[in-house]
Amino acid sequence: MNSYMNFANKCVTALILTVLFYGFSYLLGRSVWLDEAALIKNIFHIESILDFFGPLPYYNQAQPGIVSVLMWISSSFSKEVEFMRFSILFFSILIATPILIIFDKYRAGNTIFFASISCFFFQVGYFLTEIKHYAFEISAVFFTIYLMHSYRSRKNIYILPIIATASFLGFSTIIPCAITMAMIAVSAITDKSFFASPKKNSITALLSGIIILISFTNMKAISSQQINGFPDVYESKGIIADAEIFKILLLQVYGIGLLIISACCNVIALFAKRDSFLFYLNIFFLITISTVFAGKILGFYPITSARHIVWLTPISATINALTVIYTLSLMRHLKLTGVLIFSFIIYEFAGVSYEILKQRKVEETDNNGLYGYIAGMPPSLFAVYHVSKYSAEAYLDIDERIKKHRFECIEYADFRKCMSDKGLKDFYLIVSHQPSLTTENLVPVLKNSADNVLTAFNENGCLYNTAYSSMNTQLLKVNCGLSLHSENKYLFTPIASGSQYAVNHLNLIGETDYYRVSDGDPYIVFNLTKPVRPESIDLMTFDLSCPDTPDNIPIQIFWRDEFSGFSEANSYHFAAGQGHVSVNTADIRGWIHSDAITEIRIDLGYPIACQSVSIKNVKLGINKSLRSIASIEDLSKNR
Repeated sequence: MNSYMNFANKCVTALILTVLFYGFSYLLGRSVWLDEAALIKNIFHIESILDFFGPLPYYNQAQPGIVSVLMWISSSFSKEVEFMRFSILFFSILIATPILIIFDKYRAGNTIFFASISCFFFQVGYFLTEIKHYAFEISAVFFTIYLMHSYRSRKNIYILPIIATASFLGFSTIIPCAITMAMIAVSAITDKSFFASPKKNSITALLSGIIILISFTNMKAISSQQINGFPDVYESKGIIADAEIFKILLLQVYGIGLLIISACCNVIALFAKRDSFLFYLNIFFLITISTVFAGKILGFYPITSARHIVWLTPISATINALTVIYTLSLMRHLKLTGVLIFSFIIYEFAGVSYEILKQRKVEETDNNGLYGYIAGMPPSLFAVYHVSKYSAEAYLDIDERIKKHRFECIEYADFRKCMSDKGLKDFYLIVSHQPSLTTENLVPVLKNSADNVLTAFNENGCLYNTAYSSMNTQLLKVNCGLSLHSENKYLFTPIASGSQYAVNHLNLIGETDYYRVSDGDPYIVFNLTKPVRPESIDLMTFDLSCPDTPDNIPIQIFWRDEFSGFSEANSYHFAAGQGHVSVNTADIRGWIHSDAITEIRIDLGYPIACQSVSIKNVKLGINKSLRSIASIEDLSKNR
């Protein structure tokens, strides 16, 4: 019977590890995102290894020096992102592995533990493969739990300096390491083991305190640039607001199901034997989470993101596994509690396994897709949106295929100045880490950068449309100085005209043909006098007037056919000069692939520059001069 159970445990453990291996294999290949890109620049271009132990020169956020050095060593072997991610995962697992010793003495202990930790795969796995220090915070907490268990088994206070040293692996790790040291010190004094060698133990405790103090001082020095740079982000918002933020972050890290089951395990653990490790670890967790919440309110631990508390999950996963083991050891009518908890863990694992097998998206930004598309283009001129600069620099470092292109504006925060200095006219604009330049409700930093670009487009009369888009990435084809030129009316022959039949967020002003803007999405829909094939149209023209400003007006044109509605895919952004406006349909990506077009929608683009506007005389037709040019080009190709 025992041999059968051992075989079953090994099979279940092998299944769990196989699923985790598969999950990590696709997490390793995800795109580089903003913070990772900035770190990669530091790792590849820093002049002295000592620079890793201060605020990083190319990155306004903080990273522990020892972690940066490990990444730098990894990059010396290969600059492949997958290899760097794998190195971080490997070192993290290596540091965390001693936790398995705790469960070795229990029947099916490691199987239960692997099932418990696998429930947190998408919360923990993402950070274990991120080119940042959070993987080491997670693994350091596992290692600290092992050291805590080791002390309770051997009563050896000499592990205190090791715990203190582990705090250098992260910033958040100072909290669990310091609390563990304090609990061990209290335990050593109360059980009087401290007084067996008071002199040696005092020196050990003093040395450990000095190490943790150095770690804290180092953390404050390194992170000062980040904290001081964003005071509004990190300061306390008051106890009620902070509690709401803390609740949201806990839900992001745990999910509602795991949060409930973990809380239940915390309650059950309070009734475990006082001398058990489960009880001790649970008290440690309750003190730790209380300290984190107090730190948020008092400002000494300014959490703003789930990544700042993801290191709590190793403690919860360990408590959950130990709770299952504890309850299964109780009398028959209490075993049911353990069966229920473990059943829920298996249910969560099944859900995680399903998400892993279907390769649930974990990307922040599809930079791999964007730069893969750019790599396949012929040599071209690219301008880089300010927010996208770090990822552009990172991919220039790691992808040789895109070095054939020319990249401008990487060093510019002011895109208007870049356009002026570089004389940019026809180019592609790289936008990543946000869906588009016109996305609503952007945070102030992103909104200011987007407005700067759109203002530059307006000032330079730029037409632009989407050449490529994917998750939080966009590649715009930009042509400047075109939207101010009307067509030669003697060569333009209209084929269809538009009659207005619907408006949105616009109120007619008296008996005029002007509308007053009433809300944030103003547009007019025009029904064409007859359906037109897109290949038969050279130009779209209309009259535009906005008395509030003499500047060019951001416009977005949508079109639809009989079988589809209006969509971003069938739209075109540009800055229109006031008066008679003409748009060359050859510049509109996706236009030629539509069926017969029946309606045109003209939107005031973002930022909305008009309080009142008139849009009329919509016409679609052919232009003989453009047709002549096309004929000459075709003739040249055939010769």
